[in-house]
Amino acid sequence: MSVLEDITQALDTWSQQLLEVEIKIKHIEDYREKLVGDLRRNVQERTISETDFLEFEAVTDLWINLYKSVLFHSAGAEFADRDIIYSLLELYRLKQISKEIFVQIVLESCRSND
Repeated sequence: MSVLEDITQALDTWSQQLLEVEIKIKHIEDYREKLVGDLRRNVQERTISETDFLEFEAVTDLWINLYKSVLFHSAGAEFADRDIIYSLLELYRLKQISKEIFVQIVLESCRSND
């Protein structure tokens, strides 16, 4: 195989990874819209308070940001490492994840950088 063919194959692989990431991001953003819409209806029906809605929305955004950051990381984006750790710290602070899960994800993220 020639160098040009190698480059073309690598570019095709990378482009496919980005397309898959884009599809997953679109899916998770659609999911977020549905979830937030459902929460808003609960506020209108007075099932939950506006304060609860804002807290649920903030936690949802943290989870979605973590998901997106992991996707970007899996596609080779080094900037995502900081976002992963930030999201994990916030989720841990809000008692959404345990210390063990926090450490496990950070270690896995570090290993995949090697």
